[in-house]
Amino acid sequence: MNFVSEAVSRLVGRTFQIADSATALTQVREIMAEVADTANRRSEDPDHKHPFRGSMLGIEVALLDLIATARHEALVSLLGRRREAAPRMGSALSVKTEPNRLRADLKKHLHTDDFTRIIGSGDLYTDLLFLERVAGINHELGRHNKSLLLDLDGSLDRKQASSFVRAVAEAVVNGRVPAEVIVEQPVPVRYSDHLGTLQREASAVLEESGRSDLTLRISGDESVWDIHSIGRLRKVGGVRAINIRPARSGGLLAAFDLAERAVRDDPDVLVFVSRMNGCSRLTSRSLESLALSIPKIDGALATAVVESNMEMSLLKPDDLTVETSTAPDAGPFIPAVGGSVKEFRARRSPGHGVELVLAGLISEVENAAIFPEAPTPKYKDIPVTHYDDVDDLHPLGPNGSKGHLLEREALALGLNTTRYSKGAFTTTDGEHEPVPFKWSRNPLSSAAALALCTHKEATRMQLQQAGVPVPQGRTFARGDYATAREFAQRIGYPVVVKPSMGVRGIGVVAGIQDEEQLDAAFGLMSGSKLGYQDFIVEKHVSGSDYRIVVIGDEVIAAIQREPSSVFGDGSSTIGELLVNKNVARRRNPHLWARPAKYDDAARHELRKAGRDLNTVLAEGEQQLLANTCSLSQGGDSIDVLDEMHPSIKEASVAAVKAMPDLFFCGVDFLLEDHTKPLDEQDAGICELNAHAAIGNCEYPMFGMGRPVAKTMMKATVDQFGFTANAKRADRLAIHLTIRGRVTGVGYRNWLKRRAGVSGITGWVRNAGKRAVEAVIVGETDPVTAVAAATILGPKSAVPTTYEAKQIPIPEGLSGFEIRKDAPKGTAVEAIDAK
Repeated sequence: MNFVSEAVSRLVGRTFQIADSATALTQVREIMAEVADTANRRSEDPDHKHPFRGSMLGIEVALLDLIATARHEALVSLLGRRREAAPRMGSALSVKTEPNRLRADLKKHLHTDDFTRIIGSGDLYTDLLFLERVAGINHELGRHNKSLLLDLDGSLDRKQASSFVRAVAEAVVNGRVPAEVIVEQPVPVRYSDHLGTLQREASAVLEESGRSDLTLRISGDESVWDIHSIGRLRKVGGVRAINIRPARSGGLLAAFDLAERAVRDDPDVLVFVSRMNGCSRLTSRSLESLALSIPKIDGALATAVVESNMEMSLLKPDDLTVETSTAPDAGPFIPAVGGSVKEFRARRSPGHGVELVLAGLISEVENAAIFPEAPTPKYKDIPVTHYDDVDDLHPLGPNGSKGHLLEREALALGLNTTRYSKGAFTTTDGEHEPVPFKWSRNPLSSAAALALCTHKEATRMQLQQAGVPVPQGRTFARGDYATAREFAQRIGYPVVVKPSMGVRGIGVVAGIQDEEQLDAAFGLMSGSKLGYQDFIVEKHVSGSDYRIVVIGDEVIAAIQREPSSVFGDGSSTIGELLVNKNVARRRNPHLWARPAKYDDAARHELRKAGRDLNTVLAEGEQQLLANTCSLSQGGDSIDVLDEMHPSIKEASVAAVKAMPDLFFCGVDFLLEDHTKPLDEQDAGICELNAHAAIGNCEYPMFGMGRPVAKTMMKATVDQFGFTANAKRADRLAIHLTIRGRVTGVGYRNWLKRRAGVSGITGWVRNAGKRAVEAVIVGETDPVTAVAAATILGPKSAVPTTYEAKQIPIPEGLSGFEIRKDAPKGTAVEAIDAK
């Protein structure tokens, strides 16, 4: 994304002369040459000679679309349309296709495709047999000479490829396959020079037969990047077919040049245009325009298979200037995915003809750059908070911070840990018995306290006895809706309905205004995962939702939770503000997998306000996009600890003390104003969460993060008398012993890559049949995050435990190496043997 951002930022303010299409295209070529230079400079792999080609295609298509739209013509017209239709390559068959289905597929496409496409297996005998089988079925169906195209995807070495090509050539001569066969990319890219040799070998066999009507074409695919690769293939004998992929050549114009050069060198060459895997609808339309414009086309495969918009760059039209003295009157055309089955045709529409709808990007976008640069998302006057450790925590998954932060602080204080799963670990100083943690559950609170907090009616009774403000309410037996209606009428609307033992807001319906809404709420609650329980009806407290974290006798964190919304900047649309906000959420360790959503609730809120995603909000103007404060539904978290009135903090501590043996708790408080005294506002505690997520207060979206995990771990040290560091360490050296299915599954290479990404030094080696040991050294946060990730490992691994022990920081380590296996009889292997 850094490459895309830099390349696109250089376009801001550019001016294009578009009266003449040739001049406009020349300007695009000049810009794309600059973009290519940026790509080469930004490449992280010095051995990669063609970096960022797919991204370059996207940049070029955006420029061409802008120019074509300004000229009131279709992209295909700007490129110089040569034909009204182009032949399709057709769907591909696999050697694994069942016989009955194979015949049906061949019959279905008998007259619609000029070629029968086959994806090979790389097994010489199997692929040749399948070619003959397909040829036989086509013959039975009346198309005995329909050409076959076999894509081998570089699966053969040079010797195998030569044997296979000679065998296919003999099959062509003997009539076992059609008179024309194309074998695409039989060898890997590193053997590209051998393609010319294969073409000569194929031609030699056919020439010996004395027949001039037979053709075996070797086709380049991965070996064909640009005109330089075409020239190189020409020097070694050339090929007789090429498959052009604009996402590989770096643009439509580069692909155009490639096709033009190939045809100039060999007018008889077959030219195919095809998409890369993951092609979007926008890219497919652009490829169709290319297929209608290039000098020669024998088959095109451009239909989109996947809508992939995980990264994007928004360049607003006003950022570029187009100048023209006359507007062309030529009718605009754009190729469509529809049309006849055999070919795609053109239809009228300006530009590339694909509307970019932000609605499909909002919840999915992972990274974006908006030019001119979009302002930092804010909540009122509070800017979004940036965190440095999101990349370290990302490999741990959506709940990574929840299961990791406590262990991070334990290791930072010099303790040792043993982890059993993504959420469970124990810690000790080596002298005392280990104490267990699971997610944010801790040994400081009793099991009875956790159970009591889970039961909402029991919690309310305890809090009422302690004189803590709670909403008036009552628990009802499952299905007793008649009595609940009477109770709601007696205490007065609005009311809230919720399961008696609930979690994460499941089945909760708030703000119920009348009996009709109450009955609807009963239906929603009973249909939820917790609908089998007794339920509570209580008075709705007006105000905002707060999570206040209490450890011992102190409030150490407090966040306000607000429904998803955006605040205007006077120039951006609501859609752009949402995209920009979600990019910021992706950089939050707690919220990165919880984007703000554009769903039915958001559409409802926009309709109520008479707005849509294209509405531009005034500076500071707010637009709600949800009716729930849930962070998992895109809600915002705002740190308010320093502003909170002391009376609210006192009530929160009192609430926790009212529950026996409860040391850590998230107090969910409804407040009209967190800066005012409790006795001057409507307020109530609606829930005590004895295992509240730590990450939401450690990583609020807006405001200062609070050290919840650090405070809890220090309290653990004090409670159990552990010997620990007085100060949190900045750097650590950890010895890891990981057990489970961790050998023979690429575990050591995986750990080396993870360490490299995080800037960690050390080493790793096998230590028995089911154990790996490693030393990781570096800054505390990335070291502990990599340690936590070892319980996951690569895809094929199944780690069961790891032990993390503190060691002195070793001298002389540089980089991260894979060492020879540990000698037999080492301590790790001995333990593993038991």
